[in-house]
Amino acid sequence: EEVQEEAPNFVILLKDMTVNESSVLKLEVEVTGIPAPEITWHFEDEEIIAEDDIELITEQYKSTLIINKVLPEDEGEYRVEAVNKVGSCSCVAYITV
Repeated sequence: EEVQEEAPNFVILLKDMTVNESSVLKLEVEVTGIPAPEITWHFEDEEIIAEDDIELITEQYKSTLIINKVLPEDEGEYRVEAVNKVGSCSCVAYITV
């Protein structure tokens, strides 16, 4: 019996946003794909890693990035990539502070 495989695809995409300094930034995506894709976040082409003020919550098909206190240097382009063995997709948003 053939297992159906499916390249990743976004169900919920990133949206451009303007946020106030010191406020909370929450970005969320939802993807499909078989097998479940690996999701990574990037800011200005650097991979984002969870640290002090940054939370990354990824459940199987949903991923959320939370920056608890936005600073002016958080302004820029955010990109999410979803990859599985069949293919990949990405989406981008510009966040203005």
